[in-house]
Amino acid sequence: MFEGRKAEAVIVKRLLIDLGVPSDKIIMEDKSRDTIENAKYTMEICKKLNYKKPILATSACHMKRAIMSFRKIGIDVFPKPANFKTWKNKRYRRKSYLSGSFEGARTAIHEYLGLLSYKFAY
Repeated sequence: MFEGRKAEAVIVKRLLIDLGVPSDKIIMEDKSRDTIENAKYTMEICKKLNYKKPILATSACHMKRAIMSFRKIGIDVFPKPANFKTWKNKRYRRKSYLSGSFEGARTAIHEYLGLLSYKFAY
């Protein structure tokens, strides 16, 4: 199951096919608008196909909230995080934590606010 934007899921599907995975073995959930909906629609697919523990592929920074969403509706997933953020050949120093674009900070804030809102909303 692919959690995330539809265009990204299509790219991942193409990559899996290029790596030799038969296209008829790739199942995509593409109706959801957010992580909770993705978990609900995935549950329908799992029940229909009698799957017990699907693979959840999403970005590493989003994995905690995705797992929380799936567990909330009763699906135990096998997490496969992607898109790790690292500093190649650099030590972790105080100044290294802030990038010029603040994209990492924006992503972290987005995920922490998402976790907080999911705890209250669901």
